[in-house]
Amino acid sequence: MDLISLILMLGPILMLVVVLFWWARDESQVWQFPLLMILVHIGIVFPQTLGLALNPGVLPPNAVRDGGIAKMLLMTNLCLAAGLAGYMFLRPAARGRKICRAYDMEKLFRGGLVLVLIGYVGVLLQARLRGGAIALLSVYDREGAYEGLPVVFDFIAGAMAPGMACCILSTLTRPTRKKWCAVLAGHFWPMVVVFLFGRREGTLGVLLVWAILLFFVRKWLPPRWTILVAFVVGSLFVLVAPDYREQTRIGGDWGQILRIDPVGKVKDLLEGHGSSEAETAMVQIAAYDRAGKFLWGRSLWNHFVSDWVPRILVGSELKESLYLPGPSADVLTARYYAWQRGTGVMVPISAELFREFWYLGCGVIFVMGGVFRRLWVSSVRYSNPMSQVWYCLLLTGALVGVAGGVLRTPAYVLYLAMWLAPVWFYSRLPRRRILSERAPNSRRGIAGVCRAGMLRPETCENTGISSRSRHFTCL
Repeated sequence: MDLISLILMLGPILMLVVVLFWWARDESQVWQFPLLMILVHIGIVFPQTLGLALNPGVLPPNAVRDGGIAKMLLMTNLCLAAGLAGYMFLRPAARGRKICRAYDMEKLFRGGLVLVLIGYVGVLLQARLRGGAIALLSVYDREGAYEGLPVVFDFIAGAMAPGMACCILSTLTRPTRKKWCAVLAGHFWPMVVVFLFGRREGTLGVLLVWAILLFFVRKWLPPRWTILVAFVVGSLFVLVAPDYREQTRIGGDWGQILRIDPVGKVKDLLEGHGSSEAETAMVQIAAYDRAGKFLWGRSLWNHFVSDWVPRILVGSELKESLYLPGPSADVLTARYYAWQRGTGVMVPISAELFREFWYLGCGVIFVMGGVFRRLWVSSVRYSNPMSQVWYCLLLTGALVGVAGGVLRTPAYVLYLAMWLAPVWFYSRLPRRRILSERAPNSRRGIAGVCRAGMLRPETCENTGISSRSRHFTCL
């Protein structure tokens, strides 16, 4: 490892120290975008990168000769620094007129419950297509093409995640026994995804939604030591999850789970074996930089076509004609380095953005940091329920995108908006404007404003006035 690569390797560690110092001053930083983004990189991509840097012999020699390791490390540092800078500097205006909004939390729960039921319809259709629930939960043939009806049914099943977030938020805000029973029953399929399928993104989504909404509503924060333990356990789970899910489905050999060796996995990783994501990033960055050809955002459109144009309705020829052509990563890596990416290997955020916009791709993460900062302020300072739901769901997608798939975020935003927009219109109450200097000072005046949906719940509770099922926010 040369001196430049060593310095660049220390970049994520230094940024982690900065956000940990930030966390030491404010415990709520644990659920904010910069710390989680850097932790995900340190836990997933960084060990792979370290293994490749210490063992460059496992890489294509020409890619190493072209400076692939240093270029990958530089792009990674730029992306992490851009996310941190965007979150720090793209702040919402401190002053301005506040627009008060009111939401009926009972309607929010009912709307979310409808989305959960729609999601379960998609799961049942998927099970029927595979021959029953047992077949769905059993070891299945992974060689088949993932297209047609399975894609449509998965599209429908995706309504479960935003619906569950709405239900959890309403339950934590206005808890009742019926709500808790419905929420716990609705977690049947998410638990199947976590424990039987061993899906890393599903596990991350369930944990983040609960933890962040508990903070938003109840101001509950876990002890710091639990976060550190969860980080270590989560990093090991990422390594063993592929072997775990091979055995946990019905029909698998559960006894093999006990034979999984996490320590051996870590050792292999540090020796440069199993570093597929980091190797993909290094080789693709070197290939695109050598070719001098980039996609310049064409993948954003192609992801929209992939996710939103149903092949089963328009046909394969029409859908293929909608894709924008560009320099293919597989073609470039095969031409320059005789190397091909393995099946199912994700492309890390550094390579994904580099092949689109060169080093300027870090600007995408800068904008994402600003978006998450605005959502955080709206969620914490003004207790906006919709901002809280959006923050949880988008943060899960963004953290998964650190390991691969960040350019799918715009299509994912549109997908969430399709499900959440009806719930938002159904549960919102008429918008009213209030100027703080005109707010009534008397108890009678405050009571009138509370019942009109113009104050936050804690304000109403401090005056001893019940706001019933409404959740009041001020934007």
